[in-house]
Amino acid sequence: MLTFQPAKDRWKLGFKEAVLESFDYLRSYGLECVQADVTFVRYDSPKTFVNVFHGRGSYELGVEIGQHGDPVRSIAKGLYVLLGWRGAPERRLPSGESLLFTSDIREGVQELVPKMAALFRKYADSLLRGDEQAFESLDLYYVEEARRTAERYAGGTPPFGQRFGSR
Repeated sequence: MLTFQPAKDRWKLGFKEAVLESFDYLRSYGLECVQADVTFVRYDSPKTFVNVFHGRGSYELGVEIGQHGDPVRSIAKGLYVLLGWRGAPERRLPSGESLLFTSDIREGVQELVPKMAALFRKYADSLLRGDEQAFESLDLYYVEEARRTAERYAGGTPPFGQRFGSR
């Protein structure tokens, strides 16, 4: 299996610190930080988990949620899926492109992590509370979205995201 190791100076981007500050509200939902490093922070409760990541090669910033115990629910659903499930206007940029947080500079990470945390808080509340009906609805949306995405990629062009800064 191919794995990427983060660059030695990756800590300078301040991802871990930005996540621990911006996602601190997860504690009020009973989630505790169980892992924190320069590219990955995980929060866990007996029922739910949240992963926040900064791609080791892609520099994509992301957050995903899943539920322990059930094979479908244990598949972490990312912010893009969550926004689609909620019909959030933030899912699409004015250009029609998909929302994607990416940064390889400190300023970008420090600006984008709080924005991502705010969106997640706004749209994941019912999931963070462990609402079974919300998870069921999300699962149904996820399966349907996967089908639509497969059809789109089979005959079209993948969406592009935005990049904040560059070295």
